[in-house]
Amino acid sequence: MGTATTGRAAAGVPEGEAPVRLDVLVRSSVAAVAGHEDWRLVDTDTAFRDLGLTSLRLTELHERLREATGLPLPTGLVRSLTLVESAASSAARGSEAVDAYERAARRLVARPPADPDAFFRRLFALIDPTTRYPVPLPAELSRSARRLSPDTRWPWEAVVPVRELRAAPFPVLIVSGGARPVFERISDALAERLDARRLVVPGGHAVQNTGAPFNTALEGFWSTV
Repeated sequence: MGTATTGRAAAGVPEGEAPVRLDVLVRSSVAAVAGHEDWRLVDTDTAFRDLGLTSLRLTELHERLREATGLPLPTGLVRSLTLVESAASSAARGSEAVDAYERAARRLVARPPADPDAFFRRLFALIDPTTRYPVPLPAELSRSARRLSPDTRWPWEAVVPVRELRAAPFPVLIVSGGARPVFERISDALAERLDARRLVVPGGHAVQNTGAPFNTALEGFWSTV
């Protein structure tokens, strides 16, 4: 979590006490927004995202700090990256490609193969057919496959908070990798419903793994907002 300083102490706080009092204020506000019971457990060296703060939560934190300090905090002071799983097919139901994807995924989940590794391969063949996994699966992926269960909350069950995102005071960027028409359609639908900026960074399902192209896209977006 970054540290910010101001040119003057918050209203009503003696100059010598300001750093300590502001530290307590920020950490207790973060704890309240993130749902942590003890503000003393909030580590100032931990990134906001690792504390469980999404863009919407950061907006709430911004308002709490503005009201508590009386300082005109700029909206740009709060920045974060919120990832919405592109497999959230609820955002684009009614599209032939999206509906076909969801039907196939639901059938697989309803009657999964007995072997967890086989289930993993079939599931990700639907999600990302461009990736070929070695045989046998690497140990880490095999462990992940065995954690999948009927109680797993699947991406197509996700509901995107469209109304809240449209009302939020920060811009939205929808990025996809051009790997599958179904996910491009979902991304297009999200951009339309959120009035968001839309970008394709070729590189497959996990666009964040493209490194420089994805980072450049984000930097370009943030530099214009």
